[in-house]
Amino acid sequence: MNLNRLELLLPIVLFTLLLIYFYYKKDKKIQGIVEDNWLMKATKVLTIRQVLMYLGVSLLLFSLLDLRGPTEQVEGSIPDQKTVIIVDSSSSMFVEDVRPNRYKKALILARHFVKQAVAHQVSIVLFSDIQKRLVPFTDDVDFLVSRISALENDSLAGGGSNITQALQESLSYFKTSGDSKNLRGNILILTDSEGHDGNLSEPLPEGINVAVVGIGTRS
Repeated sequence: MNLNRLELLLPIVLFTLLLIYFYYKKDKKIQGIVEDNWLMKATKVLTIRQVLMYLGVSLLLFSLLDLRGPTEQVEGSIPDQKTVIIVDSSSSMFVEDVRPNRYKKALILARHFVKQAVAHQVSIVLFSDIQKRLVPFTDDVDFLVSRISALENDSLAGGGSNITQALQESLSYFKTSGDSKNLRGNILILTDSEGHDGNLSEPLPEGINVAVVGIGTRS
């Protein structure tokens, strides 16, 4: 057993003994008064309650020694990562070939990713004809889940799919949040892959990982 405050052991032991002695003398005095005036002796139940009280007070004072032991700092092996989740909100995402529809299915997948992400700072982006950054980088999982859930009844959806602009602007988020030369992070795109305007006009930095999750059926 490791005690962080071993120097308090002797004072606590002395104080505990004095406190128990004080309460014992007080209880004996009260029992004497009761016995003299009402001719009633202390029962075994009362004696057990008194003993348990003394024991509880002793353990409470002993806990002041801090039984947890010395603190130890452990460096985690998982580094902080930044991830941008891009959700396609174009008109084609409201096709109901998957339940409840492609758009709401994408939001379900986004919530699942946020809940499972460890040591991630996540940003939420909607894109169609234009891109809308709804949540900046944060590791507040409850806030992210709440904001994604609120998008189900949002009026920001509609239009085409400007994937080029969405990717380019997402890269700029990494530039403003760190070193603009050595970008590192992840981009997760949730889209039905319909009506895209083409590919990026410039290659992606080596430190940026891009994953695309297709929403919808083959037909």
